[in-house]
Amino acid sequence: MRASVHAREIPQRIKAREESLAKSFIQRARNDVNRFREMLERARQGDLTPLSEIERLAHTIHGAGAIFGYPAISASGRAIERLAAQLVAGRDPPGEHMVIGQLAEITEQLALEVEMACGIPPDAGPTLQPRIG
Repeated sequence: MRASVHAREIPQRIKAREESLAKSFIQRARNDVNRFREMLERARQGDLTPLSEIERLAHTIHGAGAIFGYPAISASGRAIERLAAQLVAGRDPPGEHMVIGQLAEITEQLALEVEMACGIPPDAGPTLQPRIG
């Protein structure tokens, strides 16, 4: 009987650990949104060095969002990752400012999705740092 009780506790422990990891992911994503905003402001000023970091962070959000069951967050991460990669590779220098603008728009969509994942309704007002620019 002791073994069966222990066997039932294992799925509960796993579920609790998954929930803890998902909460940590959402907290990191909230922080990453603010970092994206700061780095995009630098990119608007002509400093494109943060784009590699944006690409890396977005890749992490893309994958972790999918793992933890946040498909909209994952999709936004993927879109940010691809646009940042395009700029890092230098494939669109004439449209650079337009792509940076698209990155900013998707970042704001990501911010909304992260807030909703936190249980904050869209009309509750921003709890993330205000957008720069």
